[in-house]
Amino acid sequence: MGVLRILLALSVVASHGSAILGSTLYPGDVAVQIFFMISGFYMTLVLGERYGLGARGLMLFYSNRALRLYPAFLAVTLAWWAQFFLTWWVLGHIPGNAWVEAYETMPWNVKLPVIASNWLLLGTDILSNCYYSATDGVRFLFLSSPPAEIEGGMAWMHSYRTLGAAWSIGTEIWFYLLVPFLVRFRWFWLVGIFLLSLAYRFWIEHSLGRDPYFLFPAQLLFFIAGIWACQLYRHWKLDTAGADHKGWSRSLLVLNWMMVCLYPWYGEYLPRVILYLIVALSLPLMFAGSKNNRRDRFIGDLSYPLYLLHAPLQGMLMRHAGMKNGALIALICVGCAVVVLLFVERPFERLRRARVARSVQALAS
Repeated sequence: MGVLRILLALSVVASHGSAILGSTLYPGDVAVQIFFMISGFYMTLVLGERYGLGARGLMLFYSNRALRLYPAFLAVTLAWWAQFFLTWWVLGHIPGNAWVEAYETMPWNVKLPVIASNWLLLGTDILSNCYYSATDGVRFLFLSSPPAEIEGGMAWMHSYRTLGAAWSIGTEIWFYLLVPFLVRFRWFWLVGIFLLSLAYRFWIEHSLGRDPYFLFPAQLLFFIAGIWACQLYRHWKLDTAGADHKGWSRSLLVLNWMMVCLYPWYGEYLPRVILYLIVALSLPLMFAGSKNNRRDRFIGDLSYPLYLLHAPLQGMLMRHAGMKNGALIALICVGCAVVVLLFVERPFERLRRARVARSVQALAS
C-alpha cells in the first residue's frame, strides 16, 4: 500500500504546482480524502493489534500518535522559519506577505490561536474555515467553491498557515481522538454517523452552494469508510491467511492507476463515488499483499514528510529559482522527504516501537 500512498502524496504535489510528466495523477482533494480512508484503516488496525482499548493502551496510542506526527512537522516548520529569517537577512527587511501584514493588525485573542495552531496542529482545519479583517475581526464562513482568498473584504485565514497542507493533519487529529470510540460502535451506529456526515456534506455543498472540504464533520465519512475496510480485512481473515496476496495487491494498484489515467471521465459525482468504493474495497487486499514488503513500506513512509514539505519547497523553487518543471520539483521534494524520513522520523519510529514492546512485556509479566 506504500506505492498508493506515495502516488497520493505526489498527486497533492502536482495539484499545488506543475504537472509531473504531463500528469496531475489524482486530483488533490481526491488524494487527501483517500488518505483519510487509509488513516481510518490503519488506526483501526493498530488499535486492535498493538494498543487495545484499555486506558493504558489508549494513553500509549495517543502519545505514539504525537511522536508520529510532531517530529517531522516541527522539523519542516523550523526549516520554513529558518528560510524566512534568512530571506529577511538577505533582503534587509521582513519579506512582505499577507500573513505578516495581517498579523500586525490582529488583537492577541486572534494572534494566539493562529500562532498555537501553526505550532501545535490543533485547530488548523478550523481556522481554514475562517476569514479575518482588521475591522470585522474573525468570522466563520462556509467557504465558496473554490475558496476565495478575499470574501466580503475579509482575508481567508488558511493563507496564515505556516504549512498550508497541515490543515488535513489537524483534521486527522480529531479522528484520532474519536477512533477508540468509533471502533467500539455496532455497525448500525457507524452507518448512522456516516449518513449524518454525508447529509452534512450534501447540505453545505448543494443547499448552500459552498465548499465543505475543510470541515472535519464533512470528511468523517471517509475515515469511517477506512474503518469498514479494516473490518473487511479481518472478516476476510487476511490478517491470518497464509496465501500470497501480492498478485491481488498489484492488480488493484494497476486498477487504481487506470482510474487515475481515466480521471477526466470521473468529473461527475457518481463516478467519484465509484472511485472511492473501489479504493475502499481494495485497501484490505493491497495491505495484505504489501505489509511485509520493506521497500513498499519505505516508499509509503515518504508520503508524510513529502506532504508536509512540498508546498513551501515548491514555493521557494518556483519563486526564487524560477523552476517550472513539475517532475524536477517533485524529485527535489522527494529527496528532501528522504532526509526527513531517515534523520527525523526513523529515530522516533524506533522509540515508538520500543514503547509498544515495553508495554507488551509489562502486560505479560
